Amino acid sequence: QNTLTVWDTTTPHAEHTLSEHSSTVRCCAISSDGLWAASGSGNDDDTHLELAFWNVSEGKSEWIIALPSSPMSMDLATTTQPKRLLLVGCANGRLFLFDTSKPPSKALSEIDCSSAIRCCRLSPDHKTMASGHGSGVVRIWTLEGATRFTLDHSSRRGADPVTCIAYSPSGDRLASGGRDKLVKLWNTSTGTLLGQFEGHTNWIQSCVFANNGQTVVSGSRDFSLKVWDTSIASKPKAEADSPQEHSKLILRCCISPNGALAATASADRSVIVWETASMSVVHVLTGHTSWVEDVTFTTDSKLLVSVSDDNTARLWEPREGKCLAILAAHTKEVACCAVSPNGHLLTAGADLNVILWSLESKKDLRRATSTELIKTVCFVEGGAESLHFVTGAVNGEIALWDSLTFQSKSTSAHTAAVTCSRYSSATKTLMTGSNDKTLRVWSVAPEDEHPFQNLYVITHENAVTGCDFLGNGMFVTAAGGYWKENEDEAADPGDDAVRIWHTEYDTPQISCVFCSPQPVQCVAAHGNTIVAGTKRGLAHLLTAAIKV
Repeated sequence: QNTLTVWDTTTPHAEHTLSEHSSTVRCCAISSDGLWAASGSGNDDDTHLELAFWNVSEGKSEWIIALPSSPMSMDLATTTQPKRLLLVGCANGRLFLFDTSKPPSKALSEIDCSSAIRCCRLSPDHKTMASGHGSGVVRIWTLEGATRFTLDHSSRRGADPVTCIAYSPSGDRLASGGRDKLVKLWNTSTGTLLGQFEGHTNWIQSCVFANNGQTVVSGSRDFSLKVWDTSIASKPKAEADSPQEHSKLILRCCISPNGALAATASADRSVIVWETASMSVVHVLTGHTSWVEDVTFTTDSKLLVSVSDDNTARLWEPREGKCLAILAAHTKEVACCAVSPNGHLLTAGADLNVILWSLESKKDLRRATSTELIKTVCFVEGGAESLHFVTGAVNGEIALWDSLTFQSKSTSAHTAAVTCSRYSSATKTLMTGSNDKTLRVWSVAPEDEHPFQNLYVITHENAVTGCDFLGNGMFVTAAGGYWKENEDEAADPGDDAVRIWHTEYDTPQISCVFCSPQPVQCVAAHGNTIVAGTKRGLAHLLTAAIKV
Protein backbone atom coordinates (compact mmCIF):
# COMPACT_ATOMS: atom_id res chain seq x y z
CA GLN A 1 0.00 0.00 0.00
CA ASN A 2 3.09 2.26 -0.17
CA THR A 3 2.47 3.50 3.38
CA LEU A 4 4.39 4.10 6.58
CA THR A 5 2.45 3.58 9.81
CA VAL A 6 3.34 5.16 13.16
CA TRP A 7 2.15 3.06 16.11
CA ASP A 8 1.58 3.73 19.79
CA THR A 9 3.57 0.89 21.41
CA THR A 10 1.29 0.81 24.46
CA THR A 11 -1.71 -0.13 22.30
CA PRO A 12 -2.21 -1.80 18.90
CA HIS A 13 -3.52 1.51 17.54
CA ALA A 14 -1.93 3.39 14.64
CA GLU A 15 -1.25 7.07 15.39
CA HIS A 16 -0.64 8.02 11.77
CA THR A 17 -0.64 6.34 8.38
CA LEU A 18 1.72 8.24 6.09
CA SER A 19 0.81 7.59 2.48
CA GLU A 20 2.82 9.94 0.30
CA HIS A 21 5.15 7.29 -1.16
CA SER A 22 4.43 6.15 -4.72
CA SER A 23 6.12 2.73 -4.31
CA THR A 24 6.73 -0.05 -1.77
CA VAL A 25 8.28 1.14 1.51
CA ARG A 26 11.43 -0.95 2.04
CA CYS A 27 13.03 0.54 5.17
CA CYS A 28 12.36 3.13 7.84
CA ALA A 29 13.86 4.75 10.94
CA ILE A 30 12.56 6.92 13.76
CA SER A 31 14.38 9.25 16.13
CA SER A 32 14.55 8.17 19.76
CA ASP A 33 12.47 11.17 20.82
CA GLY A 34 9.74 10.02 18.44
CA LEU A 35 9.50 13.38 16.68
CA TRP A 36 11.00 12.50 13.31
CA ALA A 37 10.95 9.52 10.96
CA ALA A 38 12.45 8.61 7.60
CA SER A 39 11.50 6.00 5.03
CA GLY A 40 12.79 4.68 1.72
CA SER A 41 10.74 3.14 -1.07
CA GLY A 42 11.08 1.57 -4.51
CA ASN A 43 9.46 -0.90 -6.85
CA ASP A 44 10.99 -4.23 -7.86
CA ASP A 45 11.87 -2.80 -11.26
CA ASP A 46 13.83 0.04 -9.58
CA THR A 47 11.25 2.70 -10.39
CA HIS A 48 9.89 5.36 -8.01
CA LEU A 49 12.96 5.25 -5.77
CA GLU A 50 12.21 7.73 -2.99
CA LEU A 51 13.51 8.99 0.33
CA ALA A 52 11.01 10.72 2.64
CA PHE A 53 11.47 12.63 5.90
CA TRP A 54 8.47 12.95 8.21
CA ASN A 55 7.21 15.14 11.03
CA VAL A 56 5.68 12.42 13.22
CA SER A 57 3.52 14.63 15.44
CA GLU A 58 1.91 16.31 12.45
CA GLY A 59 1.72 13.12 10.39
CA LYS A 60 3.07 14.66 7.20
CA SER A 61 6.27 14.74 5.18
CA GLU A 62 8.83 17.51 5.46
CA TRP A 63 10.30 16.52 2.10
CA ILE A 64 10.55 13.67 -0.41
CA ILE A 65 13.48 13.29 -2.81
CA ALA A 66 14.47 10.80 -5.52
CA LEU A 67 17.19 8.20 -4.94
CA PRO A 68 19.42 6.59 -7.60
CA SER A 69 18.98 3.07 -6.19
CA SER A 70 16.63 1.02 -4.04
CA PRO A 71 17.07 1.87 -0.32
CA MET A 72 17.76 -1.19 1.86
CA SER A 73 18.55 0.21 5.32
CA MET A 74 18.69 3.51 7.19
CA ASP A 75 19.49 5.09 10.54
CA LEU A 76 18.38 8.45 11.91
CA ALA A 77 20.40 10.43 14.46
CA THR A 78 18.56 12.06 17.33
CA THR A 79 20.79 15.11 17.68
CA THR A 80 20.15 18.38 15.84
CA GLN A 81 23.59 19.83 16.62
CA PRO A 82 25.16 20.73 14.32
CA LYS A 83 23.09 18.65 11.88
CA ARG A 84 20.31 16.07 12.06
CA LEU A 85 21.91 13.12 10.27
CA LEU A 86 20.24 10.41 8.19
CA LEU A 87 22.26 7.45 6.86
CA VAL A 88 20.86 5.47 3.91
CA GLY A 89 22.30 2.28 2.38
CA CYS A 90 21.23 1.16 -1.09
CA ALA A 91 21.12 -2.06 -3.09
CA ASN A 92 23.70 -0.80 -5.61
CA GLY A 93 26.30 -0.31 -2.87
CA ARG A 94 25.81 3.45 -2.47
CA LEU A 95 25.91 4.87 1.06
CA PHE A 96 24.43 8.36 1.57
CA LEU A 97 24.66 10.69 4.56
CA PHE A 98 22.06 13.48 4.58
CA ASP A 99 21.38 16.53 6.73
CA THR A 100 17.61 16.37 7.30
CA SER A 101 17.24 19.81 8.88
CA LYS A 102 16.36 21.10 5.41
CA PRO A 103 15.43 19.50 2.07
CA PRO A 104 18.80 18.19 0.84
CA SER A 105 19.94 19.28 -2.61
CA LYS A 106 22.72 16.71 -2.27
CA ALA A 107 24.19 14.34 0.30
CA LEU A 108 26.79 15.44 2.85
CA SER A 109 28.74 12.41 1.73
CA GLU A 110 28.19 9.70 -0.88
CA ILE A 111 30.25 6.53 -0.93
CA ASP A 112 30.43 3.89 -3.65
CA CYS A 113 30.98 0.66 -1.70
CA SER A 114 30.82 -1.65 -4.76
CA SER A 115 28.78 -4.23 -2.82
CA ALA A 116 25.09 -4.22 -1.88
CA ILE A 117 24.46 -2.65 1.51
CA ARG A 118 22.28 -4.84 3.74
CA CYS A 119 22.43 -2.69 6.89
CA CYS A 120 23.90 0.59 8.12
CA ARG A 121 24.18 2.41 11.45
CA LEU A 122 25.41 5.72 12.86
CA SER A 123 27.61 5.56 15.95
CA PRO A 124 26.03 6.89 19.17
CA ASP A 125 28.35 9.93 19.16
CA HIS A 126 27.54 10.53 15.46
CA LYS A 127 31.24 10.64 14.55
CA THR A 128 31.46 7.41 12.54
CA MET A 129 29.12 5.17 10.57
CA ALA A 130 29.12 1.48 9.71
CA SER A 131 27.73 -0.62 6.86
CA GLY A 132 27.20 -4.36 6.39
CA HIS A 133 27.53 -5.78 2.88
CA GLY A 134 26.42 -8.65 0.70
CA SER A 135 30.08 -9.45 0.18
CA GLY A 136 30.44 -10.50 3.84
CA VAL A 137 32.36 -7.48 5.11
CA VAL A 138 31.58 -4.71 7.60
CA ARG A 139 33.04 -1.26 6.95
CA ILE A 140 33.46 1.55 9.47
CA TRP A 141 33.66 5.05 7.96
CA THR A 142 34.26 8.64 8.96
CA LEU A 143 31.33 10.94 8.26
CA GLU A 144 33.34 12.37 5.36
CA GLY A 145 33.42 8.94 3.72
CA ALA A 146 36.95 7.78 4.52
CA THR A 147 37.34 4.07 5.39
CA ARG A 148 38.55 3.43 8.93
CA PHE A 149 38.25 -0.37 8.98
CA THR A 150 37.16 -3.21 6.70
CA LEU A 151 36.15 -6.13 8.89
CA ASP A 152 35.83 -9.65 7.49
CA HIS A 153 32.70 -10.94 9.18
CA SER A 154 32.49 -13.95 6.87
CA SER A 155 35.35 -16.39 6.43
CA ARG A 156 34.02 -16.91 2.90
CA ARG A 157 34.04 -13.37 1.56
CA GLY A 158 31.41 -13.00 -1.13
CA ALA A 159 29.48 -16.10 -0.01
CA ASP A 160 27.91 -15.11 3.32
CA PRO A 161 26.38 -11.62 3.43
CA VAL A 162 26.24 -9.50 6.58
CA THR A 163 22.58 -9.00 7.43
CA CYS A 164 22.67 -6.84 10.58
CA ILE A 165 24.95 -4.62 12.65
CA ALA A 166 24.54 -2.73 15.94
CA TYR A 167 26.69 -0.30 17.93
CA SER A 168 26.99 -0.65 21.69
CA PRO A 169 25.53 2.30 23.64
CA SER A 170 29.03 3.69 24.23
CA GLY A 171 30.04 3.09 20.61
CA ASP A 172 33.22 1.22 21.57
CA ARG A 173 31.98 -2.09 20.13
CA LEU A 174 30.03 -3.22 17.10
CA ALA A 175 28.05 -6.46 16.74
CA SER A 176 27.48 -8.04 13.33
CA GLY A 177 25.39 -11.01 12.21
CA GLY A 178 25.11 -12.82 8.90
CA ARG A 179 24.33 -15.78 6.77
CA ASP A 180 27.19 -17.71 8.40
CA LYS A 181 24.95 -18.11 11.52
CA LEU A 182 27.46 -16.22 13.70
CA VAL A 183 27.26 -13.05 15.79
CA LYS A 184 30.63 -11.30 15.94
CA LEU A 185 31.83 -8.57 18.30
CA TRP A 186 34.33 -5.90 17.17
CA ASN A 187 36.39 -3.16 18.81
CA THR A 188 35.49 -0.01 16.86
CA SER A 189 38.69 1.82 17.86
CA THR A 190 41.10 -0.87 16.62
CA GLY A 191 38.98 -2.96 14.25
CA THR A 192 39.94 -6.14 16.09
CA LEU A 193 37.63 -9.11 16.59
CA LEU A 194 36.74 -9.45 20.28
CA GLY A 195 34.88 -12.72 19.93
CA GLN A 196 32.01 -14.54 18.28
CA PHE A 197 28.88 -16.29 19.42
CA GLU A 198 27.84 -19.66 17.99
CA GLY A 199 24.52 -21.38 18.48
CA HIS A 200 22.09 -20.29 15.78
CA THR A 201 21.36 -22.88 13.11
CA ASN A 202 20.32 -20.48 10.35
CA TRP A 203 20.92 -16.91 9.19
CA ILE A 204 21.12 -14.14 11.75
CA GLN A 205 18.42 -11.62 10.80
CA SER A 206 18.82 -8.94 13.49
CA CYS A 207 20.96 -7.99 16.46
CA VAL A 208 20.86 -5.26 19.10
CA PHE A 209 22.71 -4.24 22.27
CA ALA A 210 20.86 -3.86 25.56
CA ASN A 211 21.15 -0.47 27.27
CA ASN A 212 23.66 -1.92 29.76
CA GLY A 213 26.09 -2.56 26.91
CA GLN A 214 26.88 -6.03 28.25
CA THR A 215 24.15 -8.01 26.51
CA VAL A 216 23.49 -8.64 22.82
CA VAL A 217 20.21 -10.11 21.55
CA SER A 218 20.09 -11.82 18.14
CA GLY A 219 17.15 -13.11 16.09
CA SER A 220 17.52 -15.78 13.43
CA ARG A 221 15.74 -17.68 10.70
CA ASP A 222 16.13 -20.74 12.95
CA PHE A 223 13.01 -19.39 14.72
CA SER A 224 14.86 -18.42 17.90
CA LEU A 225 15.93 -15.34 19.81
CA LYS A 226 19.19 -15.66 21.74
CA VAL A 227 20.61 -13.54 24.56
CA TRP A 228 24.41 -13.32 24.79
CA ASP A 229 26.75 -12.10 27.52
CA THR A 230 29.43 -10.04 25.72
CA SER A 231 32.04 -11.06 28.30
CA ILE A 232 31.68 -14.68 27.15
CA ALA A 233 32.18 -15.26 23.44
CA SER A 234 31.62 -18.98 23.29
CA LYS A 235 28.02 -19.75 24.18
CA PRO A 236 24.67 -18.01 24.62
CA LYS A 237 23.39 -17.06 28.04
CA ALA A 238 20.34 -19.27 27.48
CA GLU A 239 20.21 -22.38 25.32
CA ALA A 240 16.63 -23.22 26.21
CA ASP A 241 15.12 -21.58 23.14
CA SER A 242 17.13 -23.71 20.72
CA PRO A 243 14.90 -25.87 18.49
CA GLN A 244 14.35 -29.49 19.52
CA GLU A 245 13.93 -32.26 17.02
CA HIS A 246 11.91 -35.23 15.84
CA SER A 247 13.54 -37.31 13.12
CA LYS A 248 10.57 -36.68 10.78
CA LEU A 249 7.85 -34.09 10.29
CA ILE A 250 5.68 -32.94 13.18
CA LEU A 251 2.01 -33.39 12.31
CA ARG A 252 0.24 -31.85 15.31
CA CYS A 253 1.12 -30.18 18.60
CA CYS A 254 -0.76 -29.13 21.74
CA ILE A 255 -0.26 -27.40 25.08
CA SER A 256 -1.80 -28.67 28.31
CA PRO A 257 -4.67 -26.57 29.74
CA ASN A 258 -2.51 -25.62 32.74
CA GLY A 259 0.25 -24.46 30.38
CA ALA A 260 2.98 -26.59 31.96
CA LEU A 261 3.52 -29.17 29.21
CA ALA A 262 3.46 -29.34 25.42
CA ALA A 263 3.33 -32.39 23.18
CA THR A 264 4.24 -32.99 19.54
CA ALA A 265 3.06 -35.85 17.32
CA SER A 266 5.34 -36.98 14.52
CA ALA A 267 5.71 -39.17 11.48
CA ASP A 268 8.66 -40.77 13.29
CA ARG A 269 6.01 -42.74 15.27
CA SER A 270 6.72 -40.93 18.53
CA VAL A 271 5.19 -38.28 20.76
CA ILE A 272 7.54 -35.94 22.62
CA VAL A 273 6.37 -34.30 25.85
CA TRP A 274 8.08 -30.98 26.66
CA GLU A 275 8.29 -28.55 29.55
CA THR A 276 6.95 -25.31 28.06
CA ALA A 277 9.08 -23.15 30.36
CA SER A 278 12.29 -24.39 28.75
CA MET A 279 11.22 -26.64 25.86
CA SER A 280 13.26 -29.42 27.47
CA VAL A 281 12.19 -33.01 26.87
CA VAL A 282 10.17 -34.69 29.63
CA HIS A 283 9.57 -37.99 27.79
CA VAL A 284 9.67 -39.50 24.33
CA LEU A 285 6.58 -41.70 24.11
CA THR A 286 7.00 -44.74 21.86
CA GLY A 287 4.70 -47.62 21.03
CA HIS A 288 2.77 -46.52 17.96
CA THR A 289 3.83 -48.50 14.89
CA SER A 290 3.00 -45.83 12.30
CA TRP A 291 2.67 -42.04 11.97
CA VAL A 292 1.19 -40.28 15.01
CA GLU A 293 -1.42 -37.97 13.46
CA ASP A 294 -2.75 -35.99 16.42
CA VAL A 295 -2.26 -35.44 20.13
CA THR A 296 -4.29 -33.70 22.86
CA PHE A 297 -4.35 -33.31 26.65
CA THR A 298 -7.34 -33.97 28.88
CA THR A 299 -8.93 -30.88 30.43
CA ASP A 300 -7.29 -31.54 33.83
CA SER A 301 -3.84 -31.77 32.15
CA LYS A 302 -3.21 -35.16 33.79
CA LEU A 303 -3.52 -37.40 30.72
CA LEU A 304 -2.46 -37.25 27.09
CA VAL A 305 -4.13 -38.89 24.08
CA SER A 306 -2.43 -39.72 20.78
CA VAL A 307 -3.91 -41.21 17.60
CA SER A 308 -2.03 -42.95 14.83
CA ASP A 309 -2.07 -44.48 11.38
CA ASP A 310 -1.67 -47.82 13.19
CA ASN A 311 -5.50 -47.63 13.70
CA THR A 312 -5.25 -46.97 17.45
CA ALA A 313 -5.52 -44.26 20.06
CA ARG A 314 -3.27 -44.40 23.12
CA LEU A 315 -3.79 -42.92 26.56
CA TRP A 316 -0.62 -41.75 28.37
CA GLU A 317 0.52 -40.44 31.73
CA PRO A 318 2.70 -37.66 30.27
CA ARG A 319 5.01 -36.93 33.21
CA GLU A 320 5.81 -40.59 33.82
CA GLY A 321 5.78 -41.61 30.17
CA LYS A 322 3.51 -44.60 30.75
CA CYS A 323 0.96 -45.92 28.27
CA LEU A 324 -2.23 -46.50 30.28
CA ALA A 325 -4.46 -47.91 27.54
CA ILE A 326 -4.67 -48.73 23.82
CA LEU A 327 -8.05 -47.99 22.20
CA ALA A 328 -8.53 -50.09 19.08
CA ALA A 329 -12.00 -49.70 17.56
CA HIS A 330 -11.01 -48.12 14.23
CA THR A 331 -10.23 -50.36 11.25
CA LYS A 332 -8.09 -47.80 9.41
CA GLU A 333 -5.83 -44.86 10.19
CA VAL A 334 -7.02 -42.52 12.97
CA ALA A 335 -6.68 -38.94 11.74
CA CYS A 336 -7.65 -36.68 14.66
CA CYS A 337 -8.89 -36.50 18.23
CA ALA A 338 -10.36 -34.15 20.83
CA VAL A 339 -11.27 -34.37 24.52
CA SER A 340 -14.51 -32.90 25.87
CA PRO A 341 -14.89 -30.93 29.13
CA ASN A 342 -16.73 -33.90 30.69
CA GLY A 343 -13.90 -36.33 29.96
CA HIS A 344 -15.00 -37.98 26.74
CA LEU A 345 -12.64 -38.66 23.87
CA LEU A 346 -13.62 -38.20 20.24
CA THR A 347 -11.68 -39.85 17.40
CA ALA A 348 -12.20 -39.86 13.63
CA GLY A 349 -10.47 -42.06 11.09
CA ALA A 350 -9.99 -43.13 7.51
CA ASP A 351 -12.63 -45.82 8.06
CA LEU A 352 -15.06 -42.83 8.14
CA ASN A 353 -16.07 -43.72 11.69
CA VAL A 354 -16.51 -41.01 14.31
CA ILE A 355 -16.28 -42.61 17.76
CA LEU A 356 -17.00 -41.18 21.21
CA TRP A 357 -15.09 -42.88 24.05
CA SER A 358 -15.29 -42.87 27.82
CA LEU A 359 -11.79 -42.22 29.14
CA GLU A 360 -12.83 -43.69 32.47
CA SER A 361 -14.02 -47.07 31.14
CA LYS A 362 -11.81 -46.98 27.99
CA LYS A 363 -14.86 -48.12 25.97
CA ASP A 364 -16.60 -46.55 22.98
CA LEU A 365 -19.96 -45.04 23.88
CA ARG A 366 -21.39 -44.38 20.43
CA ARG A 367 -20.33 -43.97 16.86
CA ALA A 368 -21.48 -42.64 13.49
CA THR A 369 -20.29 -42.83 9.92
CA SER A 370 -19.21 -39.77 8.01
CA THR A 371 -19.58 -39.42 4.25
CA GLU A 372 -16.10 -37.85 3.95
CA LEU A 373 -12.71 -38.31 5.56
CA ILE A 374 -12.50 -36.06 8.63
CA LYS A 375 -9.16 -34.32 9.27
CA THR A 376 -9.92 -32.22 12.35
CA VAL A 377 -12.33 -32.22 15.32
CA CYS A 378 -13.02 -29.92 18.27
CA PHE A 379 -15.70 -29.63 20.93
CA VAL A 380 -17.92 -26.54 21.19
CA GLU A 381 -20.31 -25.22 23.79
CA GLY A 382 -23.88 -26.31 23.24
CA GLY A 383 -27.13 -26.18 25.14
CA ALA A 384 -27.64 -27.25 28.73
CA GLU A 385 -28.65 -30.78 27.78
CA SER A 386 -26.06 -31.57 25.15
CA LEU A 387 -22.43 -31.24 24.12
CA HIS A 388 -21.55 -30.57 20.51
CA PHE A 389 -18.47 -31.03 18.37
CA VAL A 390 -17.33 -29.76 14.98
CA THR A 391 -15.62 -31.81 12.28
CA GLY A 392 -13.71 -30.60 9.23
CA ALA A 393 -13.45 -32.83 6.16
CA VAL A 394 -11.29 -33.20 3.06
CA ASN A 395 -14.11 -31.89 0.82
CA GLY A 396 -14.05 -28.51 2.63
CA GLU A 397 -17.20 -29.10 4.68
CA ILE A 398 -17.56 -28.47 8.39
CA ALA A 399 -20.31 -30.15 10.40
CA LEU A 400 -21.81 -29.58 13.84
CA TRP A 401 -22.65 -32.82 15.68
CA ASP A 402 -24.79 -33.46 18.75
CA SER A 403 -22.71 -35.80 20.92
CA LEU A 404 -25.85 -37.52 22.32
CA THR A 405 -27.75 -38.19 19.11
CA PHE A 406 -24.81 -38.01 16.69
CA GLN A 407 -27.02 -36.04 14.32
CA SER A 408 -25.08 -33.49 12.26
CA LYS A 409 -25.66 -30.26 10.33
CA SER A 410 -23.03 -29.43 7.73
CA THR A 411 -22.05 -26.50 5.53
CA SER A 412 -19.59 -25.99 2.70
CA ALA A 413 -16.94 -23.88 4.43
CA HIS A 414 -13.82 -24.12 2.24
CA THR A 415 -12.93 -24.98 -1.35
CA ALA A 416 -10.27 -27.51 -0.27
CA ALA A 417 -9.59 -29.82 2.68
CA VAL A 418 -10.10 -28.42 6.18
CA THR A 419 -6.76 -28.85 7.95
CA CYS A 420 -7.32 -27.45 11.45
CA SER A 421 -10.01 -26.15 13.81
CA ARG A 422 -10.21 -24.52 17.23
CA TYR A 423 -13.09 -23.26 19.37
CA SER A 424 -12.85 -20.47 21.96
CA SER A 425 -15.30 -20.69 24.85
CA ALA A 426 -14.30 -17.13 25.81
CA THR A 427 -15.37 -15.58 22.52
CA LYS A 428 -17.73 -18.39 21.45
CA THR A 429 -16.15 -18.46 18.02
CA LEU A 430 -14.76 -21.22 15.83
CA MET A 431 -11.69 -21.04 13.58
CA THR A 432 -11.11 -23.33 10.61
CA GLY A 433 -8.05 -23.42 8.36
CA SER A 434 -7.77 -25.01 4.95
CA ASN A 435 -5.60 -25.98 2.03
CA ASP A 436 -7.50 -23.27 0.12
CA LYS A 437 -5.15 -20.80 1.88
CA THR A 438 -7.87 -19.26 4.03
CA LEU A 439 -8.69 -19.08 7.70
CA ARG A 440 -12.37 -18.57 8.47
CA VAL A 441 -13.81 -17.43 11.80
CA TRP A 442 -17.38 -18.43 12.64
CA SER A 443 -20.03 -17.87 15.25
CA VAL A 444 -21.72 -21.14 16.25
CA ALA A 445 -25.38 -21.47 17.24
CA PRO A 446 -26.09 -25.20 17.83
CA GLU A 447 -29.86 -24.74 18.03
CA ASP A 448 -30.14 -23.08 14.61
CA GLU A 449 -30.89 -24.96 11.41
CA HIS A 450 -27.81 -23.31 9.89
CA PRO A 451 -25.50 -23.17 12.92
CA PHE A 452 -22.44 -21.54 11.31
CA GLN A 453 -22.22 -17.83 10.51
CA ASN A 454 -19.00 -16.72 8.84
CA LEU A 455 -17.63 -13.60 10.57
CA TYR A 456 -14.58 -13.04 8.40
CA VAL A 457 -12.08 -14.67 6.05
CA ILE A 458 -8.32 -14.19 6.16
CA THR A 459 -6.31 -15.16 3.09
CA HIS A 460 -2.77 -16.49 3.47
CA GLU A 461 0.02 -17.03 0.95
CA ASN A 462 -0.03 -20.78 1.51
CA ALA A 463 -2.19 -23.51 3.00
CA VAL A 464 -3.24 -22.76 6.59
CA THR A 465 -1.77 -25.69 8.49
CA GLY A 466 -2.52 -24.70 12.08
CA CYS A 467 -4.54 -22.28 14.20
CA ASP A 468 -5.27 -21.58 17.85
CA PHE A 469 -6.65 -18.87 20.12
CA LEU A 470 -4.43 -16.72 22.28
CA GLY A 471 -5.89 -14.46 24.94
CA ASN A 472 -7.28 -10.94 24.74
CA GLY A 473 -9.15 -11.47 21.48
CA MET A 474 -6.09 -12.62 19.58
CA PHE A 475 -5.27 -15.77 17.67
CA VAL A 476 -2.36 -17.42 15.89
CA THR A 477 -2.11 -19.14 12.50
CA ALA A 478 0.54 -21.15 10.68
CA ALA A 479 0.97 -21.16 6.90
CA GLY A 480 3.35 -23.80 5.62
CA GLY A 481 4.97 -22.83 2.35
CA TYR A 482 8.60 -23.48 1.48
CA TRP A 483 11.68 -21.46 2.31
CA LYS A 484 13.77 -20.28 -0.63
CA GLU A 485 16.96 -21.79 0.74
CA ASN A 486 19.19 -21.05 -2.24
CA GLU A 487 18.18 -17.42 -2.63
CA ASP A 488 19.72 -14.37 -1.03
CA GLU A 489 16.45 -13.17 0.40
CA ALA A 490 13.76 -14.91 2.43
CA ALA A 491 10.50 -15.91 0.89
CA ASP A 492 7.49 -13.69 1.44
CA PRO A 493 6.45 -13.67 5.14
CA GLY A 494 3.39 -15.64 4.05
CA ASP A 495 5.71 -18.63 3.53
CA ASP A 496 6.73 -20.70 6.56
CA ALA A 497 5.26 -18.16 8.95
CA VAL A 498 3.46 -18.12 12.26
CA ARG A 499 1.26 -15.02 12.39
CA ILE A 500 -0.39 -13.44 15.41
CA TRP A 501 -3.61 -11.54 14.73
CA HIS A 502 -5.69 -9.18 16.82
CA THR A 503 -9.42 -8.65 16.33
CA GLU A 504 -9.97 -5.23 17.85
CA TYR A 505 -10.92 -3.77 14.48
CA ASP A 506 -13.63 -4.72 12.00
CA THR A 507 -11.24 -7.11 10.26
CA PRO A 508 -8.32 -8.94 11.92
CA GLN A 509 -4.93 -7.23 11.70
CA ILE A 510 -1.48 -8.82 11.87
CA SER A 511 0.18 -8.09 15.20
CA CYS A 512 3.39 -10.08 14.72
CA VAL A 513 5.01 -12.49 12.24
CA PHE A 514 7.54 -15.21 13.13
CA CYS A 515 9.35 -16.58 10.07
CA SER A 516 10.55 -20.17 10.25
CA PRO A 517 13.53 -21.75 8.49
CA GLN A 518 11.23 -24.70 7.74
CA PRO A 519 7.63 -25.17 6.56
CA VAL A 520 5.30 -24.89 9.57
CA GLN A 521 2.87 -27.77 10.00
CA CYS A 522 1.04 -26.91 13.22
CA VAL A 523 0.68 -24.45 16.09
CA ALA A 524 -0.76 -24.54 19.59
CA ALA A 525 -1.19 -21.71 22.09
CA HIS A 526 -1.80 -21.14 25.78
CA GLY A 527 -1.87 -17.61 27.14
CA ASN A 528 0.98 -15.92 25.29
CA THR A 529 3.00 -19.13 24.80
CA ILE A 530 3.06 -20.67 21.32
CA VAL A 531 4.49 -24.01 20.21
CA ALA A 532 5.06 -24.55 16.48
CA GLY A 533 5.99 -27.80 14.75
CA THR A 534 7.65 -27.99 11.33
CA LYS A 535 7.61 -30.41 8.44
CA ARG A 536 11.25 -31.29 9.09
CA GLY A 537 10.84 -32.26 12.72
CA LEU A 538 11.74 -29.14 14.70
CA ALA A 539 9.58 -27.88 17.57
CA HIS A 540 9.83 -24.18 18.47
CA LEU A 541 8.78 -22.30 21.58
CA LEU A 542 7.62 -18.72 20.98
CA THR A 543 6.42 -16.01 23.33
CA ALA A 544 3.89 -13.52 22.01
CA ALA A 545 4.43 -10.00 23.34
CA ILE A 546 0.78 -9.43 24.28
CA LYS A 547 -1.23 -8.92 27.42
CA VAL A 548 -3.52 -11.86 28.09
